[in-house]
Amino acid sequence: MVAVESRKAGDPEAEALIRKDVTGRVVAEVGVRPADVVVLPPGSLPKTPSGKLRRSATGDLLKARA
Repeated sequence: MVAVESRKAGDPEAEALIRKDVTGRVVAEVGVRPADVVVLPPGSLPKTPSGKLRRSATGDLLKARA
């Protein structure tokens, strides 16, 4: 699963384009298609005080959305 932030979150057409673009880039880089691409509004992904992504908290956030 891939989570991305975009100001276009909430716009179904824009989200579909973002999902397609992200999927293509992931496949091109690692050769694996993500199970899902989730588009979130800016500031949604939890980060540490230094700005790094909190992976475990992100996983919890995505599980809660399912």
